Amino acid sequence: MLVTIFVFNPFISGITMEYKQYVLDLFFSLLFLDYFLTESSRVKQGVFFAFWIFFSNVGLFFAAGFMLKEFLDFCGSKSEKSFLQVFGVFFRSIIPIFLSLIPYICYYVWFLNQDGAPELKAYMLVYWESAFIPLDSRLPMWILLQIHALYIYFFSSYEIVGLLMLLIAGFGFIGFVREYHGGQKTILNQAILLYLLVMGIHLSLSLMKMYPFSDRLYVYLAPLFCLLFGKGLQVVFRILFKGDDSRAMERISLVLLSAILAGFYLTYSFMYPGSMNEMMAEVKKDGDLKVFATSKAAWEVNDWDTFYTESFPGMDENPEVEVFRDEDLQSFPKKGYLISSQHLKFGHKGKRSNPESMVMTLDSLGYLQEMRSFGSYILYELK
Repeated sequence: MLVTIFVFNPFISGITMEYKQYVLDLFFSLLFLDYFLTESSRVKQGVFFAFWIFFSNVGLFFAAGFMLKEFLDFCGSKSEKSFLQVFGVFFRSIIPIFLSLIPYICYYVWFLNQDGAPELKAYMLVYWESAFIPLDSRLPMWILLQIHALYIYFFSSYEIVGLLMLLIAGFGFIGFVREYHGGQKTILNQAILLYLLVMGIHLSLSLMKMYPFSDRLYVYLAPLFCLLFGKGLQVVFRILFKGDDSRAMERISLVLLSAILAGFYLTYSFMYPGSMNEMMAEVKKDGDLKVFATSKAAWEVNDWDTFYTESFPGMDENPEVEVFRDEDLQSFPKKGYLISSQHLKFGHKGKRSNPESMVMTLDSLGYLQEMRSFGSYILYELK
């Protein structure tokens, strides 16, 4: 059942097909759960975190979350020793993990002292503004948008289905709290606690405007929502099915639910309207006009055109796309189309990434007229 959610989820699949650190966050978090969560050797865990941190900041979150989880376990353990003695034992046990953070801390201090670091930080604060927790009147709406993003991202973009799955995951959270508080520190409950602590660290950093909380940056949380949903199903099944045939009923229900969810995922249509093909069809309507693209969009358009030409021989050729350069500003007025790449920010209603500087310049000069958006692309008319 959980495999169905994880494997067929189109958003997770889309992220994992990109050669970026986000898929590594997901991979390393699963690897840690499978091999290192219950590993008795702190040295092995420290080496793993040192390696992970080399690739991604999320490794830091997990290292801190794991140390916090171990501290909570130490505090909750029954011992005749004093708190200071217990803390001393805990501290000695996490020294290898703490040492794994030092190289990154040194690098971070060095980076902050480099030329251009303050300017880069100022730019990123503006770029990721909507992904930081706002401490003003926008907070309630921000929370609602994040909850909405999380359940359609990790569960289902069909609203009712996603909400029902979120409700079941809520039962799972309640069941986890009761079990963990009751001393049932199973591997499943330890994994859920670790992810919750890591998520808390991520949100705390977002609150301090140190690390944004946004779609691809929290794809590593997918296992948490799968685990909570699975635990929620356990709670629901205990309520619904009782008696000698309860096991059989649970298995039948799991098979049916897996098939239904897989069906929803397979019939999923992307929430972003339009496509590259539709956009090129639009510019073909007037073959006499030139087609330009910003530097960011040009390589994407040309890559698609190469794929289109090689995969569909004999089809109508697409118009040649030229890169719009700074010097082209000197030869206006121009007539034609301009393609710009502005990615939609998932979970932030109506929010797109900032336009390229070229687009902002042309718009300020009154040379652009937006025609239509095609997914992550915007088609402008040059006038």
